[in-house]
Amino acid sequence: MIEHAEAKKNAEGKIRVLIFQEKIDKSWKKAVFDKAELIGVKGKKEWKVTFINEQGVKGKKLYIFLKQDGAFIAANFTGK
Repeated sequence: MIEHAEAKKNAEGKIRVLIFQEKIDKSWKKAVFDKAELIGVKGKKEWKVTFINEQGVKGKKLYIFLKQDGAFIAANFTGK
């Protein structure tokens, strides 16, 4: 299982990939880290890493979900 700092780093890397893939707008390059927390989903733990971007087009908060080992699961603006 990865630690808090590594979850943050992995999520920041995924933001760059999502920008490159044009899934989120370029303003997310300047997003501010909010928090990383382990949450329970369907009996398993996963990381929910939150970033804030007041300039965001689709949303102001982006949630990146990672497996405990740091592998990407999903990203969205709802947190669910």
